[in-house]
Amino acid sequence: MVMLSIKDAALKDTGMKTFTIEAPAKINRYLKIVGVKDDKHLIETNFQSVSIYDKLSFEKIESGFENELVIKNNSEISQQIKIPTDSDNLVFKAFNFLNIKSGYRVYLEKNIPISAGLAGGSADAAGVLLAME
Repeated sequence: MVMLSIKDAALKDTGMKTFTIEAPAKINRYLKIVGVKDDKHLIETNFQSVSIYDKLSFEKIESGFENELVIKNNSEISQQIKIPTDSDNLVFKAFNFLNIKSGYRVYLEKNIPISAGLAGGSADAAGVLLAME
């Protein structure tokens, strides 16, 4: 669950220049593979958010400039892992899914360890989807 309060509505609707949201990590409390379809596992699961989170700060920039991602990696465990800042990053994939190609600079403060099974990248992408709603 991404934490986004009502007062922090989408930038494009409020005229705000910047705002920040928190995207919490999650753990699987329960996971069961119930089948396979198109070479993908079908699962039953129960997630629980935990108290470690990434912060995404959105800044409205001049229209026409491509979206930009600036990352600060605070996770000591993940310092050696290079985080993509281009279209390979799930933040960009979320923007592309919404067909928002320009107008935002996102400052991503990574606190969730990378590749630890805590869904940090997915939470960050969900944060974009909620913020741009």
